[in-house]
Amino acid sequence: MKIEQLRYILEIAKTGSINQAASNLYPSQPNLSQSIRMLEDELGCVLICRTRRGVTLTPEGQDFVNYARPIIEQFDHLRTIGRTTQSKNTQCLSIANMRFRFVNLAAAEMLNRHQEDPFRLIMREFSRDGVLNTVADGNAEIGIINILSCYKKDILNQIHSRDLTFTKLSTDDVAIVLGPQNPLFHQESDTVSVEELADYPLISYEEMDHYHYSDRAWLIGIRPSAGEIIVNGKDELNTLLEHTNAFSVISYNDLHYANLPFYRSRLRTLHLKDCELFLEFGVVARKGHALSDLAREFVESLVGG
Repeated sequence: MKIEQLRYILEIAKTGSINQAASNLYPSQPNLSQSIRMLEDELGCVLICRTRRGVTLTPEGQDFVNYARPIIEQFDHLRTIGRTTQSKNTQCLSIANMRFRFVNLAAAEMLNRHQEDPFRLIMREFSRDGVLNTVADGNAEIGIINILSCYKKDILNQIHSRDLTFTKLSTDDVAIVLGPQNPLFHQESDTVSVEELADYPLISYEEMDHYHYSDRAWLIGIRPSAGEIIVNGKDELNTLLEHTNAFSVISYNDLHYANLPFYRSRLRTLHLKDCELFLEFGVVARKGHALSDLAREFVESLVGG
């Protein structure tokens, strides 16, 4: 077993595509596929499964990824020990994020505030399970997640079982986001009904945990009769929203997105009529862990502090 093979599996899990993983890591696609087959032969189990939606992890593959991720991260940390350019006084903050653009913006603003300070920021994006596992393993100081109201009890149980804490920062609406190719983008009203969405395709994330984004759509009564598009990351999501008449279901809070021009100019958010569901947005951290000054500053910036 080689370090490169662990990286290959992690990249496949991240992208949901062997071709994309090969493009990102530079080996040829046949060489990457052969390397994965050799790893599966060595382990005596199948790690990935090819489907029409792309590549998914088998249960054994998900277990492998959960063990491989901290190994790779610790290996990468070892390679930095001898660097003399990093001051002993350098502040460090590591964040696991559930694909929230406003979180990335908040991180950029914090970097700008600390331009004169020795500073190291590590940002990683995961599904909710990935965020929880990364924080629990000590590979991120804080994690940023949201919880759909009907799943709150189950997800809090998952959080507590990992010896983590959840601190709610806000209560967010379930909303619809769409682009200028959708006729609803140009309406005067800032609300939309489930019935008005029936003729347009739904874009959902392909999550590797429970409580999918597509579950939100079904729970609020949306049935994607015009089709469903599955994506693995926010770049694909936003590109498709901009250039098709598709829509997606998101969590939305005016405070979070007030300073994010992308959503003000290229996409539009509409509030959903008669929706009883909501989301709790907040921070997870290890139980008993005192947050660093940087982490506290970052969390305060998310609530307008």
